[in-house]
Amino acid sequence: MHLRPAVYRVKFNLQLQNPIFEEILNEYKDLFSNTKYVVRHLEKYIGSNVSDEEVSYITLHFGAALENAKSKIEVLPKVILVCGTGIGTAKMLETQLKKRFNVDIQNTVSSRAIHCIEKDSYDYIISTIDIPELNSKQYIKVNALLLKEIMKSLKSISI
Repeated sequence: MHLRPAVYRVKFNLQLQNPIFEEILNEYKDLFSNTKYVVRHLEKYIGSNVSDEEVSYITLHFGAALENAKSKIEVLPKVILVCGTGIGTAKMLETQLKKRFNVDIQNTVSSRAIHCIEKDSYDYIISTIDIPELNSKQYIKVNALLLKEIMKSLKSISI
């Protein structure tokens, strides 16, 4: 929406003053440079030079779009799955979790290998069996089939 009036201003040599021009140059120097580089295609299309003041406004639009895109990036909870052997029931559980929740399954391990997992590599441990090495508050024990009651409890902790 900004480009249409900008093209009009450039074609008819109407100057625009940006009161925050210097701030844009200081705070968004790289984005301004990249925008100025890309604007050369617009200049070629309309046959006129685009002033730095006009480029600074376009820079603001690009900056807003980039910030908006960043805010849409979703960080998924990291989950470690544990079962007796680390294979069969955990694979069933993984399928169920991925189908019903937005989670990032980091690893599937057997209960014997739980001590090898670094604490900062996950947000939740979900297990189909008791894990004697861990306190019951350090993991979530579920049925591999994810029954309705278990689904409610997982939803309640925002997985």
